Amino acid sequence: MQGWVQPTQDPLGKGYEYLEAMEAIRSAGFWGRGSNAPLPRMPYLDSDFKFTYLIHSYGWIAGILILLAIALFIMRLARVVKEVDEPYGKHLIVSIVPLFSLFFVWPLLMSTGMLPIVNLEIPFLSYGNIGTSLAHFAVLGLVLSVHRHKNSIGKPHTYMAK
Repeated sequence: MQGWVQPTQDPLGKGYEYLEAMEAIRSAGFWGRGSNAPLPRMPYLDSDFKFTYLIHSYGWIAGILILLAIALFIMRLARVVKEVDEPYGKHLIVSIVPLFSLFFVWPLLMSTGMLPIVNLEIPFLSYGNIGTSLAHFAVLGLVLSVHRHKNSIGKPHTYMAK
């Protein structure tokens, strides 16, 4: 815990990853250092800290674009909650959206040193555990399916004979 709150107290121990991630972001510049820019003091930056790696490689412009895309995606998911009238679908999406938002927001804030380091991947950007990636796609498919059928669920069928 000490490494997250005060990384400068233990710069070679628990605060090392936080300080190196901050240095990678600070040294990126507006356009970044290129896709193969080495960072020898933190070799696993491209897998563990994907957002930091993208800012280091492609600059602040890429970081801002990623933040905008994630914000628009979460806002769109929140709008789906308002559009669905069927109670089960609404409750399903209301339970999925905060959890899915957590999977996006925690790694972003972790990469910038605002939250402790945990093993979470940014959905659709990070690679790693294939089961987690498949679960993200399945959850997104579930939300899209509920949204697609928002007008037909719970309504009487019109094709039945009278």
